[in-house]
Amino acid sequence: MVDAADEADDHPGYLSWRQFHALCLDLPAPAGAAIDTRLRIYRRAHEVAALRDFGIALLLVAAVGRALLDGTRVFLSMATVLDGLVFGLTCTLAVVVGTRALQRLRQAMEARALVHGIGLDSLPWQKVESLFADTRVAAVREYLQSVREQGRTPRRAEVAVALERARGRPALDDAGSGAFGRHLRDRDGALPRQIATACACLVALLLAATGWVEGRLFLPALILFGGWALAGVLACALQLALDPWQLRLGGPAATRIRAALAADLLPELALVLVLIVTSARLLGNA
Repeated sequence: MVDAADEADDHPGYLSWRQFHALCLDLPAPAGAAIDTRLRIYRRAHEVAALRDFGIALLLVAAVGRALLDGTRVFLSMATVLDGLVFGLTCTLAVVVGTRALQRLRQAMEARALVHGIGLDSLPWQKVESLFADTRVAAVREYLQSVREQGRTPRRAEVAVALERARGRPALDDAGSGAFGRHLRDRDGALPRQIATACACLVALLLAATGWVEGRLFLPALILFGGWALAGVLACALQLALDPWQLRLGGPAATRIRAALAADLLPELALVLVLIVTSARLLGNA
């Protein structure tokens, strides 16, 4: 049996994530209005996820296209081994960014498909009983009994979660507000991409200052990093502006998660500024 949610974290977004993502079956089962609210939030979260991933994919594709267009012009004048190395690294980065764009596009399509499957329709008890006729998991049987005692039929999504538990899939060991926040942020610190972007700007400035490599040869790579940084800005901004998990309605734990999401936006904006300044400096030295 999973422990009940902490009172401080008892807000609709967290409870929606707890049930439909973490697979926790709270007792007593939520009432019909409460479960419908959780389902609407869960559907909204995936709608925003689809919008976010589609927007990120577009930004990354645009960055690859612009980098290829500019790279075709600037790399025609390659003359040294270092120039060829920069060209090779830029091509590798373009492949990585393009692959990431395709992954995001696939995730957007999967999230959109999941949205269509999240509804408020119910299943008749006769079908539910046939699905769980052989179930021996106590938590599942107690949950379904609690729903029956409310005089309502279980929602299809409720049954899907209970079925996952009945088939042996456990609930998350950590289903507290900390795990919820980590799921929303999808990071524990600075991202490797952010570190790589800062290092690339520093290396570009140093090599351009020594005159070993022309500064304009770094511009296609900086465009790729810039598109990636703007994608990070978009992801954080949509999460904060649209608030799909309704964190504004939560208590102190939800407020801390929103503060962490806002803090994640600052490094992305700083990277965009650094990339702009670096590009301007390289163009000025060209």
